[in-house]
Amino acid sequence: MVVRELGGPEVLTVADGPQPQPGPGQVLVDVVGAGVNFPDGLIVAGTYQTKPELPFVPGCEVAGTVAALGD
Repeated sequence: MVVRELGGPEVLTVADGPQPQPGPGQVLVDVVGAGVNFPDGLIVAGTYQTKPELPFVPGCEVAGTVAALGD
């Protein structure tokens, strides 16, 4: 799900993106499950204390396996 504009759940869209590559000090995770909670709803609405740049993918909780390591 991608947020391209702020608002309610109706602004979420399904989108494919390029395969990410981990940079220095980063890991790439093959996500099996993701949690979306109350703060994520506030972030999507633009009412949370932090406001990521658009577009963004909401959610801060993931579970999966490490697929690649950056330098």
